[in-house]
Amino acid sequence: MYAVEVAAGNGLSAQGVCNVGMRPTVNGTRPVLEAHLFDFSGDLYGQLLSVEFKTFIRPEQKFAGLEQLKQQIFTDIEAVREYFLTRAGKAN
Repeated sequence: MYAVEVAAGNGLSAQGVCNVGMRPTVNGTRPVLEAHLFDFSGDLYGQLLSVEFKTFIRPEQKFAGLEQLKQQIFTDIEAVREYFLTRAGKAN
């Protein structure tokens, strides 16, 4: 899991959390990149995006079920939001 900044040619610039891997909890069969963008609502399918990896959060892991996975994702989101807040504070 990573903290990322995502940009698109349409002017989009967003921060978020991203996983790159096999998705073992749902028995994934091929590697994928999945990103959750903070405070974004819209459709980006078919658009070319730039994903800049800012920091590593944790390795991919298999959870006992979807509920445990969701809880970890919420924890990851909070950690990444804190990362960006802390980083912004150091820029001032």
